Amino acid sequence: MVRIVVSTVEVITPDGTESLWAVALPHSEAVAAVRKVIPPDHIAELSILRSLQGSAKLRGLQPGEVRKIAVLTKPNRKIRPNIAKSIKGGPKRAPPVSPRAVSDYRAYALGRDGRILAFKEMRCLDDREAIAEAKRLTKKFDIEVWNGDRFVFRLAHRPD
Repeated sequence: MVRIVVSTVEVITPDGTESLWAVALPHSEAVAAVRKVIPPDHIAELSILRSLQGSAKLRGLQPGEVRKIAVLTKPNRKIRPNIAKSIKGGPKRAPPVSPRAVSDYRAYALGRDGRILAFKEMRCLDDREAIAEAKRLTKKFDIEVWNGDRFVFRLAHRPD
């Protein structure tokens, strides 16, 4: 039996619709493979939230194949702040009264051997918000939160 590595990629359209894609390639090549088949205005990022291993939707997946698995959210929902873009015809929002600086953070999923398996980019107001968002990712992996080259926090996975 040949074992195929299946990576999971989340794709977000400009109107906020999210979909989940399965890619029969190593994690390091998965996002690039999905970007080849989606429009350039869509955002693709490696997902560390979901595991599709053993899913019936993966039957017949061939090495190198990219397959759309599911639509996760309906369009026109509020777009997450870390991927907000200007959308033509979208609702107009007044600027905040006192704008606060937003920083770029990354949450890295770490394997048991300490290697980086995937990461998620986040735009947060401060370390506390970045840690709160990263806590949602600790289902199966240890997570390290970084702000550029500054280490912020490590969240340990606790098996059930």
